[in-house]
Amino acid sequence: MRYLFVVVLVFLSAIALASDAEVTYKFKGGRVNVPRSYIVDMSPVSYLQSLIGLDKDESSFTLSLSGSELTNDIEGYVANISGRDQSLRISIFDVYDEASKKLLSNQKYSGAWYAKDGYESREILPSAQSGWFLLFGSKGYRGNFLVLSQYPDVKKVMPENVRDFLVARCFGSNSQPFKDVKCSSKFIEQGGVLVEVSFSYENLKLAKEIEAYVQKRLSQWMDVTE
Repeated sequence: MRYLFVVVLVFLSAIALASDAEVTYKFKGGRVNVPRSYIVDMSPVSYLQSLIGLDKDESSFTLSLSGSELTNDIEGYVANISGRDQSLRISIFDVYDEASKKLLSNQKYSGAWYAKDGYESREILPSAQSGWFLLFGSKGYRGNFLVLSQYPDVKKVMPENVRDFLVARCFGSNSQPFKDVKCSSKFIEQGGVLVEVSFSYENLKLAKEIEAYVQKRLSQWMDVTE
């Protein structure tokens, strides 16, 4: 029993010492070396692998950065709402995977842009907070919506690059408009990875600043091989 206690104590000590160490994820385009403390929901097996320095071949993984950390680097970032930390969740996907490529296809938004395929009665509201346009699926509906940097004029051709018009997708409840709404944006990063960043609606006006911040952090963590 005493031996088991010593083993557990040594193991816990190793975890404490390694809490700020890095986990290395391998992609086709290189490696991402991430502080272990940022990793979300690491399985026990993966955690043990990381402790002994094994690289991990993954198609995706998720990070979380606390709101209190972000306030030091992003001016105006809302870090706390009603006592809840407004963290950033950053999901990273291997863009060489066909499913990941489809995530940035503009065809997903042709219905919203041209007011068809379920968007015939769409409603578009200008956002006083950001200057962008909020597109809802129907008049009066205030659940999920798209945030666009361009007005989706049905008489104009939808931009081929989704990044030229889509700022974010936001997810909320029609019964509680604009309450507890989460938004997400996507972009391609060097090394062939697709990055999805999720943040609160209260920080939507900072979407571009948030993206720039994430790109900066990733450039510090990534080791591109091609």
